[in-house]
Amino acid sequence: HQNYVGLDNDKSPFFLSIVLNEDTNTCVPLCRAILFKKTGTQKISLPISQNKVLTVKQILSNFPNMDKVEKGPKEIFSPDIQKDLLLLEEQEGSVNFKFGVIYMKQGQTSDDEILSNEYGSYRFEQFLSLLGDKIKLRGWDKYRGGLDIKGDMTGKFSVYTIYEGHEIMFHVSTLLPYSRDNKQQVERKRHIGNDIVNIVFIDAENESAETAHSQFNPTCIKSQFTRILFEHMLK
Repeated sequence: HQNYVGLDNDKSPFFLSIVLNEDTNTCVPLCRAILFKKTGTQKISLPISQNKVLTVKQILSNFPNMDKVEKGPKEIFSPDIQKDLLLLEEQEGSVNFKFGVIYMKQGQTSDDEILSNEYGSYRFEQFLSLLGDKIKLRGWDKYRGGLDIKGDMTGKFSVYTIYEGHEIMFHVSTLLPYSRDNKQQVERKRHIGNDIVNIVFIDAENESAETAHSQFNPTCIKSQFTRILFEHMLK
């Protein structure tokens, strides 16, 4: 994932974000790029030839009116600017996504209870395997979705997949750090509470799906960012 800044033909600044990945349907390597200008945002996807390397200027030339930019853009190395651009990407429909996955036992009614589940059930593990691959975070070199990849500060493992060329990192409640002393599980809330989409897995062992559904109150997941909640019930 690389970010660049430059000036267009009108001497107006622009930002360019580039991600290289693979289309899961065709297995064709793709270059996905988002161009941020004061006039709006544009996106393109370009196939990558194994025998030819695309330069940044070549990628830029595929955007309207950007083929005659005098100077090539400069790569951005500032972590703060990279973080801001990543947020912009997510707001724009994004190249990559991060979704929350919450394990909930029957009878639990508050987010403190739900996020205090230290482990999930075997059935929850089966569900996670449908979403993606369980990956080791330390040393991870692909999209990390805001998780720590150096010191296990956000857990040792996570779940990751690529869907139609888009990288997806799942913030799994039971894989994020658990604290016996902190009933509010602040570290888990910090990630899941900032996800726009959360999937709630209701482990309704002794209840019907209808009963479990009626007992679940979406407002118990307190967040200023979450806009979509999916429920998955298993009995």
